[in-house]
Amino acid sequence: MAQNIETTVITIDLSRPEKNSVKHSDGLNKLVVKNRHLLAISLENGNPFKYTYKLTYQNISLFDSDNFQFKEEEKGDDKRTGLISKGLKDIDTIQKIDLSKKENVVSELNLLKSDVDKFGLDLDDFILKISLVDNLDIEKFKKERTKKINKFNTLNLYSALIENAIEKLKIVEPAILEKLKNVKSSLEENQTKLAKTNKIDSNAYILPIDINGDNVDYVEITLERIDKSNPTTPEIYKYKIWIRGGLKIDVSAGTYITSLFDAQYSTTTTTDANGNTVNNSTITKDDAGNYDFGFGAMVNISLRGGSWIRPTINFGTLLTSNQKFQILAGGGFILGKNERWIIHGGLSMGRISEIKNTFVADGTTEYDLGQGANVPTTNKFKFGHFFGVSYNFGKQKKNKNP
Repeated sequence: MAQNIETTVITIDLSRPEKNSVKHSDGLNKLVVKNRHLLAISLENGNPFKYTYKLTYQNISLFDSDNFQFKEEEKGDDKRTGLISKGLKDIDTIQKIDLSKKENVVSELNLLKSDVDKFGLDLDDFILKISLVDNLDIEKFKKERTKKINKFNTLNLYSALIENAIEKLKIVEPAILEKLKNVKSSLEENQTKLAKTNKIDSNAYILPIDINGDNVDYVEITLERIDKSNPTTPEIYKYKIWIRGGLKIDVSAGTYITSLFDAQYSTTTTTDANGNTVNNSTITKDDAGNYDFGFGAMVNISLRGGSWIRPTINFGTLLTSNQKFQILAGGGFILGKNERWIIHGGLSMGRISEIKNTFVADGTTEYDLGQGANVPTTNKFKFGHFFGVSYNFGKQKKNKNP
């Protein structure tokens, strides 16, 4: 049985900012997405007459004027009387006009010309108003658009009836034909303007993208809002959608304190009972403290969560002050999101220099150390512990879609 792949949808409301302007499909109050989910972005309540909206990897077209056809929208019990404006005829009245007489045709053509001009001005005013507001009221817009389409259909029928009547006249003055031509041209211009409003959709979306398996911290969505009156200076808004779940690998560098370091010894030449120097020496271990320091790099493995603090397992290497390498392994905490500090602690492993087992550094036992009185030492592999703080110098990786 086929299983559905879950998709997280982040919805961005492009209208006036409110408490819930950005919504998460899972009801969360953070911009996060599970690593096994697909991610989709949805835009709603935009105003494409004033702005062009663009995402980093896809242009969003909120309306389309291709293959446009005028269709009156049914609104419940609305009888669509088609009133053009105050004082203008409705469809039923137009169809009853007697256009068999030339004087009636000329009179109606003059009325039609006036009606078309008035409609053009109203339409221009309508488009201007919706292109100036930041937040387009979609429901109100659709109602006004329906009225405009119905008015246009009425005018178009009015024009067709008059044109048919003119064709039946025996004698037609050139002025009448020119006026009819102007009316038809104006109607075509208005049709083009209406076409741009017919398929507007305030809701747009980006198809789901796959983020599973990428060693990234977040998906960065960049939304550009471009004012059509000033397209050279777009407004840019960035959204970081943090990935939750799955392992994240980071590399950091820092300073560490380790309990493993080379022992230091001093020798003292012994004397006999008469105070004469003899060849024997005693060995004393110097007090160099309990810790040494060094610099190193660490690989940090953690569960992604988009939070400010999270645990991590880490391993790496340390170069001590006397130029010896040690292996580090342990745990810690990652602090921060954009810039990260990591606190470490755990096990240190490495070779250190100690006195040979056949010698004792007690300050009393005498040894013949030969010329130079060098303390015999040997390198041993030992375990200790370490503490440290490191910093993730690299910026967080972002999933940039083409």
